[in-house]
Amino acid sequence: MTTPKRILCPTDFGDASREALRAAVELAGIFCAELVLVHVIDPLRFTIACPETYGLGAITCAPVLGSAIQAATSAIRCLAAEVLPTGLALRDRVELGSPVARILSVARSEKSDLIVMGMRRRSWWRRVIDPSLTELVARRSSCPVLVVHGST
Repeated sequence: MTTPKRILCPTDFGDASREALRAAVELAGIFCAELVLVHVIDPLRFTIACPETYGLGAITCAPVLGSAIQAATSAIRCLAAEVLPTGLALRDRVELGSPVARILSVARSEKSDLIVMGMRRRSWWRRVIDPSLTELVARRSSCPVLVVHGST
């Protein structure tokens, strides 16, 4: 593995992703790397069934989605201010789409050398039946993925 110059850290604002952010900050400091903090909003969570759409079957509730984007933008900036030391190069992004696809797309577009993600501890059978977002990203990523386990 080469020395990372750009580290991508996806966050869902949970405890495990905060632990991952702390690790990413530490690594960025050690390697003098730029940190890219990203939060992905899945628009399917803001979609409702609507028979009036004549075959489309669903519509996105735009005002609620817009509020979610604003809240996520504010939250990601607060998180960055809370955790990051001064002098560390940081960019933040809020993306819309399928979380796995968007994280991998951002990693490619940002030319990330490393992805640092948090993961809650789960039983082995749960991981087999329903892989986590972190596991799916790690399987499909073209760059190394550091998985940081949450405290619980």
